[in-house]
Order: sequence, then C-alpha cells, then structure tokens
Amino acid sequence: MNKIVNFLFLCFCVIFNYGICIASTMNDEVYDLQKVSEWITDNVCFPEDAYKYRVAGIEQFCISTSWDGKVFISSGLSTLNPAFEEEIKKVVEGAPKCNIQPKNIEDAYQYITVDFYELIPLDKRDGIKRYPLHVPPRFAVDEQRNSPFNGSDNFMRWVYDKLKIPAELGKGYSDTVSIKYTVNEKGRIRDVLVEAKSQLLSSEILNILNKSPRWTPAYSVDKQNISVVFSDKLIVGTECDNGDKSLYTQFVENVFSNTSSSPSDSDVIVYNPEVKPVFIGDHTFLWELSSPFRKILSQKGINVDYSVSGSLIIGTDGIPVDIEFDILPDFSSEGLNTDSILRNTINGMRWIAAKQGGVPVRTEYTFGFNGHKKTRHFYMEPYYKAFGKYYIYFIADPIRRNYGFVGRDGSLHYFPFNRFGLFDYDAYYKGVFYYNKINGKGSSSDKYMKNIYRKYVK
Repeated sequence: MNKIVNFLFLCFCVIFNYGICIASTMNDEVYDLQKVSEWITDNVCFPEDAYKYRVAGIEQFCISTSWDGKVFISSGLSTLNPAFEEEIKKVVEGAPKCNIQPKNIEDAYQYITVDFYELIPLDKRDGIKRYPLHVPPRFAVDEQRNSPFNGSDNFMRWVYDKLKIPAELGKGYSDTVSIKYTVNEKGRIRDVLVEAKSQLLSSEILNILNKSPRWTPAYSVDKQNISVVFSDKLIVGTECDNGDKSLYTQFVENVFSNTSSSPSDSDVIVYNPEVKPVFIGDHTFLWELSSPFRKILSQKGINVDYSVSGSLIIGTDGIPVDIEFDILPDFSSEGLNTDSILRNTINGMRWIAAKQGGVPVRTEYTFGFNGHKKTRHFYMEPYYKAFGKYYIYFIADPIRRNYGFVGRDGSLHYFPFNRFGLFDYDAYYKGVFYYNKINGKGSSSDKYMKNIYRKYVK
C-alpha cells in the first residue's frame, strides 16, 4: 500500500513540476507589439450576442503599448454593433503585456483588422449580411471636429450640453448613464434605450435623443448606407455646493487608456507618452523650422525641389536633443550647410515636455517637410496605374515610418499621419473609401488621385 501511495505522490510531483515549467516558459515568452497583435487576432471570436444584429464585416482599430508594457486601444473604435466592440475590448484587455520595449515610434503602434464574418461558423452564416470596409457615421455641431471616429463622443457632448438635470436630484448627484441607440441608413436616431438610476433623468435624456440632428450615415465601400448600433456611457453629475450641472467629462474605459504609472529611470524614452509634448511658439514646429530655411534659400536665389526629414528627443526640461536628419538637401555648392542651419534653428526651440503618470519624460518627435520650385506646376507620378486600387492602402500604412517613397523628380512623399505621429484615420478613410466609391475608372481616377495625393500624401 505504501508503495502505491509513494508512486502516486511521485507522479503528482512530476506533473506539478512539469506544469510549473510550462507556466514559466509561457511567462518567459517574448512579446513585442507585432506578436501581441497576432495573439489578439488569433483570440477574437464571433460573439454570441452579435447574431441578433444579423450583420458582420471588417472592423479596424489600432493598438499601442505603454512604457511598462500595457496594451491598449489607441484609436477610436466604431463597430457595426456593440457586440463586436465588446469582443475586441475583452480580447485586448486579456492580451499579454509587451515585454519588449519599443525602440522607435513604429514599434509603439500596430494596426489590426478583424473580419468578423469569417469568424462565423459556416452553418450559421445564412441570413447574416456581410459588409466590406465601412465608414462610421459622423456627427458634429458648432465647432466639433467632424471625423469618422469621434461621432459618438461628439454626440454625448451634445446631449450633455442640452441636458437640464432635474432639480429633484439635488446636490452632489452622480450617475453613469447607459445609452443605446441606432443611427439608421438615413442618419436618423432610432431604437433608443436609456438606463439611469433616476427615471426623471432617463426621461430627460430620452427626449433630447429623440430630437437629435441628423447624422451623416455610415456607408460601405460598395456605396451602401448602412445602419450602425451604438452603446455609449454618459457621466452625469451636479456640484456638491450649489447643485449646478458638473462640467462634461468624457467616459473613457481602461482599455483605451495609457498606463498612469511613470518610469523610475529619467533617461527612458517614452515613445507613446500619456500626455504629448507641446511646442512653444507662435506657429507650429514645422512652420518655425521650415520658414527661416526657405527664406535663406530665397535670398540665395535657390529655386529647387528638396525634402527634409528627421527626428529629435524632447527632454524632460523641454529642450530638444539628439537631433538626427534622415534626409537633407545638399546646398554646399551654394555655400550653405543645411545641417547646421536646421540644427541651430531646432536648438533654439522649446517645448512643454511630455508627461507620463504626471511626471515629465523624454520622448521622440519625428518631422519632415518639402520645398518646391515656385514655378513648378503640380504633377503626380501615376503610381496608382501600377498599384491600382491598392495604391491608397499602401500609402496609408498605419505604422508611422521615418521614410516614404521618392518620386522621379526627387520629391519625398509621406504616409498620412497627424502632427502627433498617430495614424490619421480621417485621411485613411477619405482615401480608401472615396477611391472605391468612384471605382478608379477613367479620367475621374486621374482627377481624384491628384486631389487625394495633394491632400493626404504630400
């Protein structure tokens, strides 16, 4: 009997130790953001709750990693229905941490697409409409920015501005109201559902929603207006001292937030800081960098096409250091040292440093600009004739790069990113969907490509 007990105990120890080894191996597995994105794609499933909506399509989002490895959704997320959004958020929240620190801005962002239709079992696809890429609905009033990914944020702000909190709720009232609604094919708000602690508050918000201005409806690349279902949160509150309505606060879930901690090492470069650096000047950084240089060229009578690109580190004191140029024009034959001119200009600039966890940190800033002959007429090399409809997809790479492609005239062309170095979804959608809308046929394609090239590529 003792032999049997000892044997079983030995087996248990072997299995237990094996399990520890496996767990240790998994914990030691190396994850950069690329591998995390692959993990996310592999683990996304078609959610059961999505079947009731009877639609499925391609959803897109961008993830990023904080300095301590937290993975979060850095872009707006606007899906066909809340079930897809919840599935994406759930998987991203459960994703492994990045245990490889980004070495540059490119490593700090990763673009992901998920075709939920392909995730439906074959025997369950009947009756489910498949949508290709789609533009989310838009909503903007007054001074609000009209972008595909901030429609619901704009809408919640508009609702809160219109809201008169019932006096019966008193001082110091606080509630996070759940609001579900559909933006139909005509841009009208339908099927509204409001859940709040107070029925009075629910009724007030419901009345406002029913009077909503018309949205720009969502539409797919095959020119169909489509219906989209939203599930939003609205933070409602009154001040404790006088009962006045509190200032609007946007509801942001943890999965969309950078880490709130700060690095202990002050020399660490944070490529995706919680608070971006702010340039101190009367104009933008690029304007104040390029204008003096162009003035010098004009005084020298230099009238040629040229390109400049590079990067710098903004220190915790807001002083730029480690200035590097990737592309510089050579005007040494005219007696100009381009490197020295631009470097001295940058050295005289100052910034408000980026912050992480409330602490100033070092971060990288990349830049680039072009100069053109004053007499030069706009001309575009017809790359789309070689790449067809994929041209826009190629240039709209969601990972920022320090290079683009060089035309035969020597001009440098960049991918569409905003001034913070983040993927410009607005430019991407305008490029991709407008191209598909006109199908890239005949002279209309030539006319379109010149316009889109001028706006979003150069």
